[in-house]
Amino acid sequence: AYRLHVATQPMGAVSGKFLQSQPKVEVEDSGGNIVEAGSHLVVATLFHLGVPSAAAVRGPECTAYECAGQTSSNITADIRLFCPTCVTTNSSVGRDLVMTIPSVKGVSQFTALAIGKVDVGFTIRFSASNLLAAESDEAMSVLLGIPVRLVFEVAPEGYLRDTPFRMEPILQLHDLGGNMITTCPGLVTVTLEHPQGSQLLPVGNTKVTLVHGRAKFVKLKVDTTGLGFTLLFSGSMCTNTSGASNVPCLTARSLPFNVTDPTSHVENKVQVETSLLNSLLRPQPQVHLLDAANRTVGWDSGRLIIMVEIDADTNIYNATLLGNLRVPCCAGVCAFTDLMIDKALVGYRLRFSGPPLVGLLSAT
Repeated sequence: AYRLHVATQPMGAVSGKFLQSQPKVEVEDSGGNIVEAGSHLVVATLFHLGVPSAAAVRGPECTAYECAGQTSSNITADIRLFCPTCVTTNSSVGRDLVMTIPSVKGVSQFTALAIGKVDVGFTIRFSASNLLAAESDEAMSVLLGIPVRLVFEVAPEGYLRDTPFRMEPILQLHDLGGNMITTCPGLVTVTLEHPQGSQLLPVGNTKVTLVHGRAKFVKLKVDTTGLGFTLLFSGSMCTNTSGASNVPCLTARSLPFNVTDPTSHVENKVQVETSLLNSLLRPQPQVHLLDAANRTVGWDSGRLIIMVEIDADTNIYNATLLGNLRVPCCAGVCAFTDLMIDKALVGYRLRFSGPPLVGLLSAT
């Protein structure tokens, strides 16, 4: 055996579908004859404009839209499997079964290759150990697929009672390969799940028309406090694989969130328990921003910086607190990660501060 040869060229690339023509690769001798003896593992690698696709090494990760109604979150130009048996393929073994095909009597027949990203200039290179590689003859263009799902461009964040969200949600309409579809009209609706008596207001802002593939929601808020809310975004402007249009899209759901009152106090939720000299404190301390009902407040935490120092009353040896002594708060949690103390002593206390919050002392 001397080289690989692409006997059937890959063609017909549409985002979210198998290639219409799946490649067949032959193992040949130097005279161009098929070598049937033995078996070679032939690997397919995606190239874009002559450069290997960085995404291709990660392999396919998806579940078939056709039978399961779910898709990959991997929005990349990858050759990937759209699993015909509705099984999520996340393992390296599963990916290898798609990207690597053993030759049988000198032929490797690929059956489940697809390219997700809409673009031009894609080729597929085939390689095997100790054989000259082969590449598809003509660069492929990948066409836009059918609209199937809503995804977040900007996910909602920052929830304070009766106050517009700090990060207002923006949704995009995508095909199965993760490409935004800008020509499909439709209405996107948001619903508050697990409302517990609360309402999503203003009611008139819960339905937004797609404009060039995007739906931007403004001034949404939840009118009362509560725990464990989610936002569900839905629409009926999609197309299924049988060609029916204006069917429900795959929905987008926010992460669970709490709606709180404004910050009223702080608490050292994670206390340092032990430490060795010049070693990281264990565990590293955390300060939480809380409302009057002791719910963690995520609304304005990104604007706060918490500082830490050794409390002077316990620092009798003038020890130095090392590490990053100023940390920003994220979603109501101000977490230190690399603090240590350079002198041994039992009974240190840490003092936390950060306007407009009052000072806070840790336990000893």
